[in-house]
Amino acid sequence: MKIQVRRISTYLLTTVLVWMTTGIMSAQSKSTTDNGNTSSDKKSEEKVEADTDSIEYSIDLKEIAVEAQMSMAIEDGQAYIPKKRLKDASFNTFQLLSAMHLPLVRVDLVNGKISTNTDQAFTFYLNGLEASQVEIVNLRPKDILRVEVLKNPVNPQFHGDENVINIIAKEYQYGGFTTINLNEKFIINEGNGDVYSKLVKGKSTWQFTGGGGYANTNGTVYENGYVYNMRDEAGNPWTLERASRSEITRRRSGTYNAGVQWRLVPDSRFNVLINAGVFGSRMPDYKRDGSVTDIIAGDATVKNTTVDFSSSRVIPSLSVNMNYAASDKLYLSFRGKAVGSITNANDCRTEQSIMQSVQFINMTNEKGISPEGTLSAYYLLPNNTQLGLHLTDRATIFNTAYTGNTIAHHRFTTNTTSARLTYAMKLSKSWNLSLDASYFHSLTTQSNSDNMNEDMWNGKFTLSGRAGQKHSFTFSGEYKPTPPSPYMYTSVFTQNTSYTGTIGNADLKWQKYYSFMFNYSWFISNKARVALSTQYSGTADAIVNSYVPYNNIMYTVPVTSGNNDEFYAFLMGEYDLTSSLSLDLAVTARRFHQTGGIFGLNKWICMPSINLTYTPNNHFMVHASFTGPDGRASFYQGGYEDRKDWNLWLRGSYTDKSFNISLDILPLNKYFTTATHMATSVADVHSKVMDRAYGRSVSLSFSYNFEYGKKIDHSKSIEISNSASSTVR
Repeated sequence: MKIQVRRISTYLLTTVLVWMTTGIMSAQSKSTTDNGNTSSDKKSEEKVEADTDSIEYSIDLKEIAVEAQMSMAIEDGQAYIPKKRLKDASFNTFQLLSAMHLPLVRVDLVNGKISTNTDQAFTFYLNGLEASQVEIVNLRPKDILRVEVLKNPVNPQFHGDENVINIIAKEYQYGGFTTINLNEKFIINEGNGDVYSKLVKGKSTWQFTGGGGYANTNGTVYENGYVYNMRDEAGNPWTLERASRSEITRRRSGTYNAGVQWRLVPDSRFNVLINAGVFGSRMPDYKRDGSVTDIIAGDATVKNTTVDFSSSRVIPSLSVNMNYAASDKLYLSFRGKAVGSITNANDCRTEQSIMQSVQFINMTNEKGISPEGTLSAYYLLPNNTQLGLHLTDRATIFNTAYTGNTIAHHRFTTNTTSARLTYAMKLSKSWNLSLDASYFHSLTTQSNSDNMNEDMWNGKFTLSGRAGQKHSFTFSGEYKPTPPSPYMYTSVFTQNTSYTGTIGNADLKWQKYYSFMFNYSWFISNKARVALSTQYSGTADAIVNSYVPYNNIMYTVPVTSGNNDEFYAFLMGEYDLTSSLSLDLAVTARRFHQTGGIFGLNKWICMPSINLTYTPNNHFMVHASFTGPDGRASFYQGGYEDRKDWNLWLRGSYTDKSFNISLDILPLNKYFTTATHMATSVADVHSKVMDRAYGRSVSLSFSYNFEYGKKIDHSKSIEISNSASSTVR
């Protein structure tokens, strides 16, 4: 790839001229010494002039190919420089990151998700300051200078975050930009639009977001078949065969969001970031009709079912982040946030048979809030070593009211206080070690249940570094307690064939989770990259929610189901076939092993994928992604799971200075209906999901942006153009 060589050429020309002048002066000086007179000896002057004229002052540098490296090792990670062609042809940051094919970063453009190869979340920073995903996505790609991928950075400005993406971009001295995005999905009839605006004024930066979406989809079909091996109260075995088929005849829903962000950076020692926003959704009409056939001892019962459902939800949020460098060695930080939820649901179910008609109406009104605050202090010790202390208090509060259940009111509260100690040190210039230990105390209170007090601890280590400039490694191990999901407390119910239900409160405990992880990336050259990620993890005394058959009733309860462990491996190779065409091949393998209980299984899943990115010029970009089936899983108690899930996704986009238009197509899902077959010692389950569009969709997106003001660029990054090398003469 070429680098701009104007400065290099100027430097070489200046060097040559200086060398020539020095040579002339040296020749004149030598002539003066030999003749003893510089003005009266005309012959000597003529001789010097003749000698000078006869010398050819030129340098044959031959041809030197200089390849500008797109990746460079930096402290605690790697920095990647995007090609100018990719920046010009990308309409947002996620598309640029996808086209860059960063070895340890997975970008899902279809769902707007970015994660590590082991599906861990990234924390985003912009020019070393915390940033939301909304802010990062809406960056103008042409303003991005480099992308830094950091692992457990020692620098306290990254707050001990494990996986960090720090984007270095041009900043505004004043002014900003506004972006308008519109998207419409045809066939499935969905759409959304949003507006994003950024404004820099003095030492403050303001951001405003707003948008909404709608869905008007019908025709999704669900087919399920079950064979349950059950026992009655006396312990006698019997079999229940159930077949169900239902279709969504009406589904109307809408979403909306709004937010404002204010950042103040008065100097290099202090900064504050405040975010406030709201997200809402409303489904005024959802209707699903179907039938259920039960066969018990050869006798079949057919029932027609109807579900009329409506719901609304509002989620406000507020967060505050403050950072202060008290001295060169002491760094203080406060992070606080609160997320609320207000949910209303009206569920009316009707079951009709030849003999009877049963109706079940359940109305739910739930209010919840989850406040959290963390105070952190970091102290920099000699030899680039950091000691950190974090004090956190986190609460989850639910207040739920029901109609149509035996328990009409339910309260659930959990409060967790933790003290966390972190220690990071440099083992050498290229390697660093991070140690993390925490102590937790949790108090859980529920309606009609005894309080639960639990004390737990968390431990973690991470060793990361590189060998040379092209090989990077990460080793980590972790042990931590994880709480059961709140729905395990608040949504436990028993259900019979007449849809009558009750709310229950299970006595659940926190679970013990462990994991070991290894990541390796090899930046072979600007054309080729390889990444390998593996993880071994598990849970002791795992708790899961599932159906338990007993006495003609299917119970949905949390149960302890022994231990589980999982091995995960992800291997990816990327290669630039040409300066405009890149290919990556990847394969994901998972082995999941569950011991004990009715969920005992041992399954393997292997899923290959192929991705192409084609950028013929600075305006067009084409993506193609093909994903294979999940594969077949075997159960050690006798049984298997067979899941067919194929996907082909195509995108073509055109980007100009101020607008972008893109077309997404899912063309072949008609032939790739998702189907699952699972057989265990207690049940044989078939399920299939399809819709009238057979998964096909065509999505058209339009984006327009305009900027105002003046930008400043303090970076010394080299801008990479499209070719692989530059010729310097």
